[in-house]
Amino acid sequence: GINYTWPELYDSPAFARLKSRIVELSRLYLKRSGYADVPQKFRVFVWVEVFDKGDALRPGSRVDGAYVAGRYFPSVEQGSIKFNFEDPRGINPPFGKTYSHAPYEGNLVLHPVWNSYFVTPNMKNIPAISYSFLVYPPEGNTRNFQD
Repeated sequence: GINYTWPELYDSPAFARLKSRIVELSRLYLKRSGYADVPQKFRVFVWVEVFDKGDALRPGSRVDGAYVAGRYFPSVEQGSIKFNFEDPRGINPPFGKTYSHAPYEGNLVLHPVWNSYFVTPNMKNIPAISYSFLVYPPEGNTRNFQD
């Protein structure tokens, strides 16, 4: 197995602030999306993805009980990648559109977990870095969380 421990990240005050901000924005997102009973506590699973020149992420979605998914882009050169969302209604007109978002440094994007998304190939020589995350109810998924 691969050792996924990373105490320099998980124990840092900056990471604690990021998780706190994710929880704060997720709560607001859920309220604005019509959730009536937004819990006071969440389980947040975060991982880092680095996109070197030519790296991309194929279309996918998640359906494992999370409330919301998202990405925080701490380091990304303008125009290097696009974070795209596919129309969940299918490919036939008048649907089938793809919404394309150009992330920028410091950008945090929330989206429904069920919506298909992908990242276009990095067109620059500088890596694009994102902290991807899933926000679960307090009793939600029990992967290797850093509670």
